[in-house]
Amino acid sequence: MKIVMTGATAYIGRKLLIRLKEEGHKVYALVRESSDMEQIKGVAEEILCCTPYLELYAKMKKIQPEAYVNLAGYYCGTHTPEKIPLLYESNCLLPAYVTDAVIEAGGTYMIHTASVQQCYMGEAFNPLNLYAATKQSFENVLQYYTSVQSVSGIVLQLFDTYGADDTRNKVFNFVRRMKEGEKLPMSPGEQKMYFCYIDDVVEAYIRALELIQQKEPGFYDKYAVRGNEPIGLKTFIEKYIQYTGRNIVPKWGEREYMKKEIMDPSGYGTPVPDWIPKISYEKGIQMCGDYDLAHAD
Repeated sequence: MKIVMTGATAYIGRKLLIRLKEEGHKVYALVRESSDMEQIKGVAEEILCCTPYLELYAKMKKIQPEAYVNLAGYYCGTHTPEKIPLLYESNCLLPAYVTDAVIEAGGTYMIHTASVQQCYMGEAFNPLNLYAATKQSFENVLQYYTSVQSVSGIVLQLFDTYGADDTRNKVFNFVRRMKEGEKLPMSPGEQKMYFCYIDDVVEAYIRALELIQQKEPGFYDKYAVRGNEPIGLKTFIEKYIQYTGRNIVPKWGEREYMKKEIMDPSGYGTPVPDWIPKISYEKGIQMCGDYDLAHAD
């Protein structure tokens, strides 16, 4: 299958790109000129610049992709005025143009990435921040296309993803990057999280791609990509420290929770059909710990 992907240079995108190539798919990566493309060279069938947006129509007509997988996104927990254009550009405008161009070229399968931060208190839409609100904006756009075009859409809602070689700015990675003897102010850490290891996350996308091909045109649904059960952030991190034996000290309770914080996501969302995470918290922590110990200075 010919697949167009946005977000291929990011952590999850790179992993999925490799997996899709292993499956025999041809993946065309749409990137910005400023992106670091070194890690996807030789993996993507072709790397194309996604701007100017109006040029996407000719590019998609030439490729004639069957599917579009969107992992692009710009995140900031608390926005400032200069971040507003970046949030709308990456989270809504870019995927809207790509979707439109892919459909014009005959593509029929759309898989979009959403966030648990869009559903505070378990509601269908109650955003934690402007990032979550802009992610929802494109979901609305995708629902429009599936309602008026002969295309199908699946939204995969990510919860808390992690991996051994993950360098993203996430709380768990901040802890992993701590130096020996370092102390780090943290919230009380009682919030529960559905950690899901990167290998399982990638398999959720593979399953979604299989599933969407079985559906009739006009199909639209949203599924959760999460671990088997929630675990407290403090518990998860303390298990990591215990396993590695590292002398690092998260200072629990020295920072306040965010104004809107998901404290217990139990039951949020409907899991991807016929997909079950295989890597337990214990195994994932061990894999991260072994990686960190092997790469320690």
